[in-house]
Amino acid sequence: MGNFKSKEVDSFDIVPVPETINDCKSRVLCGLDNEVIPRLNEENTSNEQVCVLINLHNSVTQTTSVSCATAVGCPLHDSQTQQITVPVEMVAAASSAIHAPVTDLPLWPQIRRRLPGLDSVEEVADWFNKAFYIFCPPVPRWVIQKAAFHPPKKGEHYFLIAGPPEARVPLLCAKEAKERGNPVMCPRMVLSRSFLMMDVAEGLYHIKTHIIENHLGNHLVLIHVKCRASFVANIKSPRVMISSQPNSSDLGGCSLADPTFVEIANSLNCDLIGYDYSGYGCSTGYPSQSAIYSDIEAVYTFVTETLGYTDSDIILFGFSMGTAASIHLASIRNQLCGMILVAPFTSLLRIVGKADNPYTCCWDQFPNYDKAACILTRTLLCHGKSDAIVGTDHSEALRQRLKNVAEPFYVDNATHRGIYSDVTMWRRIKDFINDDLDVAASWVGLVSFVDAPSESEKAS
Repeated sequence: MGNFKSKEVDSFDIVPVPETINDCKSRVLCGLDNEVIPRLNEENTSNEQVCVLINLHNSVTQTTSVSCATAVGCPLHDSQTQQITVPVEMVAAASSAIHAPVTDLPLWPQIRRRLPGLDSVEEVADWFNKAFYIFCPPVPRWVIQKAAFHPPKKGEHYFLIAGPPEARVPLLCAKEAKERGNPVMCPRMVLSRSFLMMDVAEGLYHIKTHIIENHLGNHLVLIHVKCRASFVANIKSPRVMISSQPNSSDLGGCSLADPTFVEIANSLNCDLIGYDYSGYGCSTGYPSQSAIYSDIEAVYTFVTETLGYTDSDIILFGFSMGTAASIHLASIRNQLCGMILVAPFTSLLRIVGKADNPYTCCWDQFPNYDKAACILTRTLLCHGKSDAIVGTDHSEALRQRLKNVAEPFYVDNATHRGIYSDVTMWRRIKDFINDDLDVAASWVGLVSFVDAPSESEKAS
């Protein structure tokens, strides 16, 4: 395949900015936006992508060409207006997003505002309901399971659009979306007022939605996010990353997180696979330890059989609860390319006990401590030193059990959730996948990257 040139920042210069600047959604990795867009040969430059803005005030139909512009006034983008014709699939998603399926709306806050003095009563009732749900019936394993899993409300962060082009409908069920065909994931907030200046089109261009089924019969929503290099060159990336998300999250939340899936894929020059666990997002079924293990095994089957990757091409990325899924797969597939664990834990009960307790309780869930001893995959551990939920002692305990582990990366002042948006961690991850896992070298012969010009060179 012919080479094409692309620009990449050698120093992985990530520019964190305030959350909102002139209604523009900031991104941890946004500093790379104008530097890593691949350049095709001159005769193919019409295929290049640009950052776009969809105006909700304009009517959108399946045959409408949407005029798009870069974010005016945003220091992270050029202010010049550009035009692009949005494909039918994207416009269908945009049109349906305006008429998203209705979920349960919280009416209680409106009532409470009219009845002052009920804050304490509401709080007590809320805690009572949670305690009743968790401890009834008082079966230890069930109690632990209900306390462990906190999926977002279905449809809170995203919904699916499926069906033939002439009859696209919004849905909240992966199984129904698969039956109707041509599913597309649409984050609920992506076209709201507060996100009007996002790079909407780029994200929709790079994401392909699939519905897969695990051995329990649960239907899972899976997205294949192509990095810029593989997207523009119309090839699959030499390596692929399977990302397992934290608790209380789903694909919609991760798609709008800081950084987003698209930004991670672009920055690491690696295609990314994201998926929702059973009972999370629009995936069917109920969350449990066995379901999550079955989920990532189904994702692995899709990546190897449908996408054609081998074990040596697969990188696992797990964050918080997602580390349990990654550790499980790495414990049964020992020839994987690599694994990155962010804020890992040794097991659920060890979170409230001793991280390196050598004895695993029969009621415990996600025995990562035991499974780590079976893993041969090259692994990087990242943890925040200010993590008040899972301490760094869990990473240290796993470090002692893993047989092929890199030097752990501990981030000062990073919390359990805050570490995901930490600039230094993503720099370390990029160094790890390029130096230890040879991701950059795997592109040789497929894509040619050139150094981005310095500020002085740009000025001259």
